[in-house]
Amino acid sequence: MDLFLRKNKCWNNLDPGVRSQVKTAMISCLNDDSFPVRNAAASAVSAIAKIEVPIGLWDSLFDDLNCIVQDPSVRLETKSACIEAIRYICEDLDPDSINDSMSASILLMLLYCLQSSIPTALRDEAIQALNVALDFAGVFMQSPEQCTRVMEAIYSCCQDASLEVQTHAIICLNAVFELFYDVLTPFFPSFYNICKSAITSVSEVAIQACFSLETLAVVEKMRIDNKETCLNLAANCGADLVEVLCIAMTKQHEEDDGETMTVPMAAATCLAAFCEVLKNDVVSIVWPFVSTNINSSNWHLQEASLMIFGCLLHGPDPSYISGLVAEACSILLPLIISGSCIAV
Repeated sequence: MDLFLRKNKCWNNLDPGVRSQVKTAMISCLNDDSFPVRNAAASAVSAIAKIEVPIGLWDSLFDDLNCIVQDPSVRLETKSACIEAIRYICEDLDPDSINDSMSASILLMLLYCLQSSIPTALRDEAIQALNVALDFAGVFMQSPEQCTRVMEAIYSCCQDASLEVQTHAIICLNAVFELFYDVLTPFFPSFYNICKSAITSVSEVAIQACFSLETLAVVEKMRIDNKETCLNLAANCGADLVEVLCIAMTKQHEEDDGETMTVPMAAATCLAAFCEVLKNDVVSIVWPFVSTNINSSNWHLQEASLMIFGCLLHGPDPSYISGLVAEACSILLPLIISGSCIAV
């Protein structure tokens, strides 16, 4: 028997009074002085919720946690533990297993914690929880007012003074671009400018910004392939972004091992996705950089141009770039023979 089913059976075989006492105790432990205890309690609450919430045995859970989080007399550590429990629950539960009222309670709780006046530690916990809670937000986001609140909260976190909050907010954009693509138009310019700026900044934030914009390009490529409505967001920002990505790909370090994700690697992944959306239009944007630097004595520029050339092979029609490929090969073959550039 599956482990979860065995746990489920054992839990349901307990006396209802005992189950109630255990749940009360676990909620109480979220207020413990010890972080390991609070962390374990959050996991326990999630484990019980996975069993009971889908069958209607713990309908008060989210309202109870919401009351704790919004109680001004409750200390920060306890509120963070409650939000941690919410994150675990959202990771464990199927979106169809909770009703619209529960979803709304979760999202309103997180929006409360994402206010700029809230301490950084709690905001960071909340933006991480929102990243998984967005799977439950379909009905909630149908309200233009609520949708705007969520988008503005994410945007605010993208500009937070804390790099951790910034990074987690930009990670959250992956879910936004994928799940709420149809309502992106009024919000995308702000999100795009945040990502573009991030790509030129601190490594972890830059990497996540590249991944988020890659997600956008992948979503639009799928919509184009499936003949679904496409907002052409990637195409509209493509020329501007591609130039930024090309520059980011020159930021290699001697100690890069080729396995650890770096900004140039993330930028290359993003560029490849945009090449598949922009197709032939990307050639005129990137080819001047490639042709100028593919034989450069500066290894940063040469390696970047080779990575860009590799990305270029993904999107445009082969017949459109055949002449450029032949031109590049005349340069690449001597490099291969000489072994002077490992990137070839």
